[in-house]
Amino acid sequence: MTTHTQESVVAADPAPSPAAHREGVDYSDRHTAAEVKAMNAEFVVRYLSPNTSGHPSKQLTNQERQALHALGIAVGFVWESTGSRAAEDYQAGVDDAKASQKQLRKLGAPDNSVVYFAVDFDTAGDPGQVDEYFRGVTETFGLANTGVYGGYEAVEHLHEKKQIPWMWQTASWSHKKWYAAAQLQQYSIDDPPGFDLDRTTVAEAGLWEPVSSPNRRVEGRIVDTKGNGVEALAVGVFRQELHGERLMPDVYSSQGEAFHGYARTAFGGTFTVGYDGGVDDLVVRVFSSVGRQLGPDHGPYPDVKDKLVLPPIQVAAAELKGRVSTTGAFTQSVNGNAVEPLIDNDAAWKALYDDVLKAEHSIDWMLFFLDVGRVFMTFDDPTPDTGVTTTGGRLEDALKKVATDKGVKVRLACNQLTAHTAFSIPWPFTTASQVTRAMKDVSNVKVRTLRTPATAPIHAKFVVIDNKIAYLIGSPFVSDYYDGITHAIGDARHGDFSSCIDSRAIKVPTHDVSMRLRGPVIGQLNETFALHWNQADPDAPEESPAPAPPAVGTTSLQVVRSLAGNARYTASPHGEKTVLESYLRAIETAKKYIYFENQYFTNDVIAEAIVRRLKERTELCVIFLTNNKVDIPSYDVLHPQHVGRVLSSLEDDERRRVGFFCPWSHESGATAQSLTEICRNYIHSKVAIIDDDWITVGSANLDGASLDYSQNPYTNWFATWLFGLRPKGDLHENRETEVNVSLFDQVSGGPATTIARDARRRLWAEHLGYASPTHADLQSPPSGGDWLKLWRTRAEAKLAGLTASRITIHSAKVLAYPPEPGTTKISDDADSAEGYLKWAGVKVDALNVREHFRRFDWKHGQWEDNAS
Repeated sequence: MTTHTQESVVAADPAPSPAAHREGVDYSDRHTAAEVKAMNAEFVVRYLSPNTSGHPSKQLTNQERQALHALGIAVGFVWESTGSRAAEDYQAGVDDAKASQKQLRKLGAPDNSVVYFAVDFDTAGDPGQVDEYFRGVTETFGLANTGVYGGYEAVEHLHEKKQIPWMWQTASWSHKKWYAAAQLQQYSIDDPPGFDLDRTTVAEAGLWEPVSSPNRRVEGRIVDTKGNGVEALAVGVFRQELHGERLMPDVYSSQGEAFHGYARTAFGGTFTVGYDGGVDDLVVRVFSSVGRQLGPDHGPYPDVKDKLVLPPIQVAAAELKGRVSTTGAFTQSVNGNAVEPLIDNDAAWKALYDDVLKAEHSIDWMLFFLDVGRVFMTFDDPTPDTGVTTTGGRLEDALKKVATDKGVKVRLACNQLTAHTAFSIPWPFTTASQVTRAMKDVSNVKVRTLRTPATAPIHAKFVVIDNKIAYLIGSPFVSDYYDGITHAIGDARHGDFSSCIDSRAIKVPTHDVSMRLRGPVIGQLNETFALHWNQADPDAPEESPAPAPPAVGTTSLQVVRSLAGNARYTASPHGEKTVLESYLRAIETAKKYIYFENQYFTNDVIAEAIVRRLKERTELCVIFLTNNKVDIPSYDVLHPQHVGRVLSSLEDDERRRVGFFCPWSHESGATAQSLTEICRNYIHSKVAIIDDDWITVGSANLDGASLDYSQNPYTNWFATWLFGLRPKGDLHENRETEVNVSLFDQVSGGPATTIARDARRRLWAEHLGYASPTHADLQSPPSGGDWLKLWRTRAEAKLAGLTASRITIHSAKVLAYPPEPGTTKISDDADSAEGYLKWAGVKVDALNVREHFRRFDWKHGQWEDNAS
């Protein structure tokens, strides 16, 4: 049998053959690798079997294994759930073998790993009593890799009668007699206290040998402000390259680890990263348990060609824990605010329009897109009539009115995306020119253009009115996005859409969430607006942000942002990623539930954080409401991939605690004889709620462009070339401007608030089909404390209505995604309405399946689509 070596992702020097006679130890309660090394032990045998109340650290962890391997200590495996387990039946052997295989996979151990199954009792003249147990083990685990631990009689019997090839004999029950074929001998029990002493009799003893030292090593220690070592953090070493950097995968990191390719800080905060390299410029970063970077980059260390030993890296307490982001311009939460989530755009746009008309002296707006002349903010008739021209309030008219009639100073910072000089990018990238034309010669209105590449636009959408009230708006101002809580398929307020190239993108009932704010947090929005306003015209005199207004409420808030790097902003040359930081801080503190409501899910960091937190917190459930079809080329691949990535990264019991869902409208037909109509809805909101005490709302999607760096240049090369979209500089600093606000319950001694809880109830009442957010089902989770049970129950009821012999309409609006239970891969057909429904088992011929909502011509007051 070959030596058991760790599977490595980099080339390493061949490992020397182990010596035939080595000294080692085994123990039931965890000891540090340094303690083991101090005993001159060359190997350790540790338990795969679970922890017990008597031995709470019995089971070997990957962190422990890594620390031992880093010090050149080999590791062996033993399985023992109870001392007399081997006297039980065949099924016990099968169960233990399967459990040991599962744990080996978690450790990332080699496929040919040997496990010694314990006979931890005196067989007393009847060794055959363990035969059935070992039959179950060998038929499940494989004879070649099965070992036995026991006294002389048990070892001899199983080797000679059952051909068990691997033997670890204990001095107990052996009467000072050693079986010559045993590869391992346990010759001293609990002496010194806490350790048993062992020795090998041959070179190949079924141990997982450490990889030989790689070509390069980075060593160090992570400490807190008191100098204490911090364990269980991740350390990454990155090589700086022309357009960014590349992780130098740690040779000691297993494929089975959540942080594959990174080192784990071991006991005392120490770490060793082994990698294959030449002469490299290196940067070292430290990360939390879910992948949040802690503190700044360390380095660069130029021209590293030998072992690099770093001085202790100190991580501040505010970096290690807490929900307040600390790495951007705004490092503290702000108390004294009033907050109102506005759910769906009929409510949000009307409130905003009314407040614009009430403006007295100033309006500052980060305007992502306004479809001038084609979108209403309000309707004179809430249900536009056929045969009558539709009328209502347009935003551009309201701005002109207050600027002209009341002298309100209006400043509009508009996004304008740039492209290759040979091409003109069509809608929606022409917003600045449209708004500039609409506001031409209007007194008191200034428009400035923010020219950005299409892969890193100014995507933030917020307005500050009179320095008293602010809105974070979810949607661009396009008629498609206007919708109400019912998300009706035949809502005339959706308007019409063109069939040519500038077709207004969504075309299905759309759900979104905005937020209205008052209080001193507006000061952080003022600073963000001033940053972009001055950037849009650097030759103009710099204008200072308005001061923060006084307190008007009790809520604690923090503005978090994404800003591009590559020196776009002088004050922040590498940009900002506090939206991502805020998400990760909330995820790593989640205890009961995480609820996401987001149109995209393509961000690797968030996907990994979800998986890691689910593995850390066994009571946690994750509920994710998103889309089966998205509106960006290449995201149609990345989005389902990330759903599948999360599901496939979890064990069966973990996967039961995460659910993805998609929204649907299902309505009666136009006549009693018509088939019922069904149409997918579109989630455009960017919301997360955690444990009823944290909520974030804003413009940031859960994709790369919104949180860390744009994925488009890597996933859509043709479009990148066609439109000249490939950014210059560091690709990892190519990100959008995004603005979210995160709300905290009782942060830093601040007051309690029910806003997150109340928002959850309102949102879930809409999605799960309850008439009121006060419904008893929404007040507390089902038995067991698992909110996901409620979502699954309602989604199953919705599906049951659609698959019944006589189709019925259930009030819930959600179906499970992926629709086939137990799947981790999303079918390519699931991005169409019919494909999704067929995959879920729905007979689509019995429905009127619509791929878009019914269109209504406002000019002539007539439906463009019939109801049949």
